[in-house]
Amino acid sequence: MTLENFEKEIAKFELSDSESQIAVALSGGADSMALTLLLDEYSKKSGKELIALIVNHNLRKESSEESQKVSKGIANLGIKNAILNWDHKKITSNIQEQAREARLSILTEYCNAHQIKYLFTAHHKNDLAETFLMNILRGSGVYGMSSISNTTVYNNIYILRPLLNFYKSDLQNYLSKRKVRWIEDPSNTNETFLRTKVRKLMISKEVTDIIPDTDLLVDRLALNAKNAARARTTLENICEKEIKKNVTLHKEGYLTVNHNEFFYLDEEIALKILASCLVTISGEHSHKPRFNSLKTLYDHLRNQKTAKTLWECETIVKKGIIYIYKEIGKNALTANKLSDTEWIWNGRFSIKTKSANIIKKIEPLSYENLSEYSDKILDIIPKKIWKSLPLITTYDNKVYVPFLNTRDTKEFSIDFTPLMSLNRINFFH
Repeated sequence: MTLENFEKEIAKFELSDSESQIAVALSGGADSMALTLLLDEYSKKSGKELIALIVNHNLRKESSEESQKVSKGIANLGIKNAILNWDHKKITSNIQEQAREARLSILTEYCNAHQIKYLFTAHHKNDLAETFLMNILRGSGVYGMSSISNTTVYNNIYILRPLLNFYKSDLQNYLSKRKVRWIEDPSNTNETFLRTKVRKLMISKEVTDIIPDTDLLVDRLALNAKNAARARTTLENICEKEIKKNVTLHKEGYLTVNHNEFFYLDEEIALKILASCLVTISGEHSHKPRFNSLKTLYDHLRNQKTAKTLWECETIVKKGIIYIYKEIGKNALTANKLSDTEWIWNGRFSIKTKSANIIKKIEPLSYENLSEYSDKILDIIPKKIWKSLPLITTYDNKVYVPFLNTRDTKEFSIDFTPLMSLNRINFFH
């Protein structure tokens, strides 16, 4: 692997010259370490400033020590870095999935707070092959089999994966030539995780008897993933057109869909659109719910039954309109402060002030807070939607209810900016 080959992959992203900073997610493993060093070489040539972001998940006793070790080691190589800590509140189930979601949120929130548009991650060709095989075993359709895209947008940050055409061994050989060590994550050998089982399967005698060359197996699986990606892109293009025709995204953070028009669509397209709607409104997930749960909700909506929840969202049909809005009560609503002038409310709303010391408090909105407003105004949309919004108090003790009286101030703005947009950006090479 050479810097020249790497730069050819970087060139495909057509990075904006106006963006002087880039970030890389660094775990300390071989993949992310190699990417960090390659980006460091690239940055020095292109005039960009690189920062390596190290997430301490606090899932093992050694996590903090390992994060400090990675930080010190990369600093010794002259690379700027920052450690970001995750308060996981002692989770006990779906650890890998929750850690992945948290890592994305923590990394992109840092990038937003520091005006960094591009975040690089170290997924490579072996990851592409493994994910494809894992999703086949799970019974995934085209979306699952297309596995990893080289570009996605999450929380308004471009997540770029320039290593998808390189093997894991390429990255390890690159580090060996540079005489740089890396940390082996113990979870990579933990056989309770499906990915570990798939890795062992790919090099097992049963498989190597059929395809002796493991790299050839990786190539074939990765090629299938890219073929599925082309089919997925076609589906997404159709979905995008139908979303523009049939789905309305409202500034208060909810969606409406014409019931009759929606169920006139081909079921496959309708299910994809429904999944995108749930991901966008949830503010909690970067991936869609499982097919069986999605299909159950789809059938429920077709029959125009009572309200039903899925993926941190509540759905209901009223007067021929499907409403999809944030479920309230499952998780506490909180404001995450990014800087003295910017907050993210509940992972879905961006609140910005023109200067510091304008907003004193951001807290959940109650029905009592709405008492001064006309029922005619409030009843335009289901009342539960209002409860997903924040109550904003300024230092001069003015109280604002978003979209009801916030038009009276120019001191701050509030905009619905979900982690994943309805029209996602997914490009495949």
